[in-house]
Amino acid sequence: MTSIRVLKSSDEQDIKVDGPKEIEKIIHEFSDVKLKRSDASERPAETYWIRIYVNKDQRFGMTLYGTDYLYFSDQSSKSKYHSGNFKITSKFDGESITCLFK
Repeated sequence: MTSIRVLKSSDEQDIKVDGPKEIEKIIHEFSDVKLKRSDASERPAETYWIRIYVNKDQRFGMTLYGTDYLYFSDQSSKSKYHSGNFKITSKFDGESITCLFK
C-alpha cells in the first residue's frame, strides 16, 4: 500500500494521504515541474516535508520550501544523484499540498 505523509512546518500539522486519487493528484502536480540544481540558502516561512511510503517503508522524501525550492531524496537509489536541492523554474503553485491543510 502506498501513502504520502505531509508535515506543515508552521504548525506541525501532519496529514496522511492514502486514497489513490489524492495520491495521483499530488504526483501529477509534481510531474511537470522544471528544476535547476541550486544551493539555495533562502528559505520561506512555510515549508512542507513530504514523504512517500510503499508498504510502510519510506521510499522518497521531498521538502518543499514555499513554491520556489525543492529538496528531494530517493531512498531506493544508489545513484550519486539520489538527492539534491533545486530551484523550481516552471509555473508551480503547490495547490495539491496546500489544499490538504485548509
